Amino acid sequence: MAKQNYMKASVKTPVADRNFLHGMREIGEYMGLSVDTVRRYILRYRLPLTKRGDGGWMTSKTLIDQWLLSMAEQTYEAQQENKARRLKKSSST
Repeated sequence: MAKQNYMKASVKTPVADRNFLHGMREIGEYMGLSVDTVRRYILRYRLPLTKRGDGGWMTSKTLIDQWLLSMAEQTYEAQQENKARRLKKSSST
């Protein structure tokens, strides 16, 4: 019972003053995405969210920020590999 009271109290705290995000809407607002896009990111890109016992979703701002950094690094590395492949292909022809 005390755990539920903690959850209710933490949800009432303004988003800017806490690290945890509760619900798809809050998560989407933090990331600047729609709820549908957040759902897509969960499936396609393994967005780090946890399903709560009541069926809602939650995560932390720290996890989201780390995930975004990781995705940016992967994208950059893939772009560099593609660029190197194109250069190698154009120099060999």
